[in-house]
Order: sequence, then structure tokens, then C-alpha cells
Amino acid sequence: MSIAILAYGSLIHDPGEELKRAEDSRIPVVTPFAVEYARQSTSRDGAPTLVPFEGGRKVNGVLIVLKEGITEREATDMLYHREAGHTDHYDPKHLPHDPNDKVWVDRRTNWEGIDVVLYTRIARNIEPLTPDHLANLAIVSAKGKAGEKERDGIHYLLMCTKAGVRTELSEAYERSILDKTGADDLKGAWKKVRE
Repeated sequence: MSIAILAYGSLIHDPGEELKRAEDSRIPVVTPFAVEYARQSTSRDGAPTLVPFEGGRKVNGVLIVLKEGITEREATDMLYHREAGHTDHYDPKHLPHDPNDKVWVDRRTNWEGIDVVLYTRIARNIEPLTPDHLANLAIVSAKGKAGEKERDGIHYLLMCTKAGVRTELSEAYERSILDKTGADDLKGAWKKVRE
């Protein structure tokens, strides 16, 4: 049985050690659902990150096809570890009580020639969802510890843009960061914020 992980954000360039070791190949795809920069990430000092969102847009992504012999249970745990930031087994009955903190692992079958495709579903938590608010969150995250490690919102947006990920808000979101920092590009914006 073929198993793949659907990646459409930072997972494309940074799948984590477990998934990196398990990867066999990649298939370019367009997400089967719309996404948007609609969730603040605690591990990125509140930076906006991509999550499934009805008002967003289907975007470029990849299927990370896993090596033969890896079970769906193992693949589910690997994805959960990467997204939830710990090493517990994925058990939907024991997720946090707060629905906004839950990392769900969903699946599709027989999609793009793969038997089972796994992906995460996490709730949106950014209000208001506007380019200016996203830019403010990204800039604040770049000033913090996440910015030191280049795990801030500006770098996240830059990484997604380089991967060809374009949402409904991404162009205006990027323009707002540049306007607020007086920079010519996102890398320059990060440097100005860090100064």
C-alpha cells in the first residue's frame, strides 16, 4: 500500500527528521482544499501559518511519498509528531479539550495515484483575518526568539512564496510587511526588523 503526506506549508522544506528518513519520493500537486494564513503558531512566536480554510485558495504542494513498508499508523504518528511537537502516539480520543489546540490527522484514499494520503487539520485562530493584522503578527514574531532562528512569520511567508504557494491574502500580506518595514523584499524586511 502506498502512503504519502500532503505538504503545503513549511512541511515542504522542513518535514522534520522522522519524515525525512521515511521519504522515498515527491509528487507535485495542488491541494484538494483551500488554505490560508489563518493560524498563529506558538512554536513561531505567534506567526501566521497555513491551515485549511474555506475562504482561502487551493495552492501548490507536494505529496511526500513514504518508503515501502511504513505502515499508516507509523506515518500518522510521524506527521503528528512533526505538527504537534511531541512524541506521543496520535489518538484522536486524547487530543486537548480546547478545539483550537487540536491537531487532527485526516486521510484521503486513492488520490493522485496514492492509496492513502495523510494531512493535518488545525483550527484557525486569527481574528481579524486581514493582511495588515497578518503583517503585524509576522513582524512581532521576527523580533522574538523565532526571528533569531529564522522560524518567524516573515521567513515562513518567504519559504511558502518560494515554493509557489499563493493564497487569497498572500500578496497583500507580503505588501503590508514591506510597507510597514520600508524594505524592498521579505529578506530585507526581516533584517530591518532584527536591527
